[in-house]
Amino acid sequence: MNAIDSNRSILVTTDFLSERIATVNYHSQGIIPLLVSIFNRFSHCVDEFPRNFFTPNKYFDPQIFFNLSGFDYSKELPPIVDINDVSPESIRYFENKFKSYDIVVGWELMPLTEKIFDLIGIRYINMWLHPVRFMDDEILAVKTNCNKFLKFLKKYSISEDSFYVNAAYCKAVIKRRSKIKIDKNSAAIFGQVSNDKTLRTQNGFLSLSKNYLDEILRISASYNKIYFCKHPLQKNDSEFKFLKSQVKNIENISANGYEIIANENIDLVAAISSSITIESYYFGKDVVVFNKPTVDINGEEYCNIGVEFFDPKFWANCFGYKGYEQNGVFRFGEKNKFRNVLDAYYSYGIMKDF
Repeated sequence: MNAIDSNRSILVTTDFLSERIATVNYHSQGIIPLLVSIFNRFSHCVDEFPRNFFTPNKYFDPQIFFNLSGFDYSKELPPIVDINDVSPESIRYFENKFKSYDIVVGWELMPLTEKIFDLIGIRYINMWLHPVRFMDDEILAVKTNCNKFLKFLKKYSISEDSFYVNAAYCKAVIKRRSKIKIDKNSAAIFGQVSNDKTLRTQNGFLSLSKNYLDEILRISASYNKIYFCKHPLQKNDSEFKFLKSQVKNIENISANGYEIIANENIDLVAAISSSITIESYYFGKDVVVFNKPTVDINGEEYCNIGVEFFDPKFWANCFGYKGYEQNGVFRFGEKNKFRNVLDAYYSYGIMKDF
């Protein structure tokens, strides 16, 4: 099938095989209805999970899916499962509920969900919040298992030059405004939210103090001072307190993250897999990623998509639907629309009036 017509089905969803129910519900009131409004402009058959899955014939229960493969899903989070450990019964259950869809548009799908859609032959668009977040608005890192979609998206992918030049601009303005004092020959280590899904492993959540103390000690031996900056959404200081007991030259700092990476005395930035490391690279810093980046924006499978995302015509063309007519010019302001929907300001506040 090369094209989608208005009677073909599109499913818009978060990753129901990896997210907390609370997270699924959160996105169901934010980014998901925004996506649905876009696709509804050219398709008559747009469903969203979980809202359209309450009828008996469609109802999909992740607990049943995991139980059919012998995994217990009685706790807050779904179990971490490799595709090789998913039983044929689980795959059949999954396929029975989703086989009617021609395209799945997913918000931050993890590899297990991607691989199952691959197995049952459903094309997907997987959207991640891009790790470069110092632009006029958030942008998307988009991947797909459909070569035709990928070829279309590549034509609109934001160039890496944009990241270098925008970083230089942000750095210049922030340095004029910043009042923080940083010792020369220093490094910065950024914490993450302790229950971030990208930090999950079979042995619990990765943490700086539990998993990367040796690496931090090696870094501390090469720099006069290490500045620790906790994630804005992390409530307690337990990780810093532990690191302080082990690392003599570490100091807590409460400055804005961009103030820190813009400072000329910060030579290296480290984190488990935080987006701040990718941004620091474009700010001209040496970077250590203890685990791995959540999204490999330099991978051939990813495209960097900006404000085109909001235009129904863009997606109608991507999906090959030729019957959609758009009168006039589509208009949607470039600044802070994504940030408002996702409430994703974090450190960006220092640049909101640039």
